[in-house]
Amino acid sequence: MSRHSDRPTRSHHQQQHSTVAKQVTSSSSSSRARRSIEQQLKLEQRAALKASFGGNASQLKLIIYILLAVALSLTAFAFFSSHWLEVERRFYGSKFRKLGLWRMCFNSFSAPDDYQFKKFYVGCRWIFADEYKPIRRFLLPAFFISTQVLYTAGFLLLVLVCAGIVAVQQCFIIEREDYALRALSVASLLSAISCTSAVTIFAIYADRDDWMPDPEHNYLSWSFAAALIGSVLLWVSALLFYIEMRLTIVRDSV
Repeated sequence: MSRHSDRPTRSHHQQQHSTVAKQVTSSSSSSRARRSIEQQLKLEQRAALKASFGGNASQLKLIIYILLAVALSLTAFAFFSSHWLEVERRFYGSKFRKLGLWRMCFNSFSAPDDYQFKKFYVGCRWIFADEYKPIRRFLLPAFFISTQVLYTAGFLLLVLVCAGIVAVQQCFIIEREDYALRALSVASLLSAISCTSAVTIFAIYADRDDWMPDPEHNYLSWSFAAALIGSVLLWVSALLFYIEMRLTIVRDSV
């Protein structure tokens, strides 16, 4: 009698154990599924965040490239053109016509300290032409040489920045993009400093009484304006390069 009564009890315990085991198994599987879902959501959020930073960076890159292209065009124009300083068109009889960084134009001009030759200069010539040799010291005071050197350095740095951008985008695969952006940002900043310094020095000293004739009738012309606008765009490009570098670092750390 006792043996028959123990069988239902034992079977009942087995059913309880199997039920508990099923509950434990289902709870562990549900927790694994929950963790898997949470991990997948985190990955999706991280991917979305990276895509967001990548989209912002690509838009910023496009803006930087456009600004640098315009800055390069303006800087090259100012570097090679001859309209940094000009005489007023309504002022007749001036011995000076116009000048650039590498070319000067005169109307029957003779240097004040040219007592030996008293040579008159007419037309436009390269600043290092042999005809200007007797008056080269007069034509190239210290401030103008500083302007030439600084603007040349800024122009060459800008060319290197543009060449670096082409190399990064087309030729090379860079593991750490932020390093390349940092180098381009520093080069853009140095170019902006050099060009701005050159423009500032020329603007301060171009109307000196002991340099070009009739300084009260001379004005800073459109080559100077192009150099000034190009310098401003270089400052903006350097700032945007820095912002893009920070975005790249944040994107890579996500």
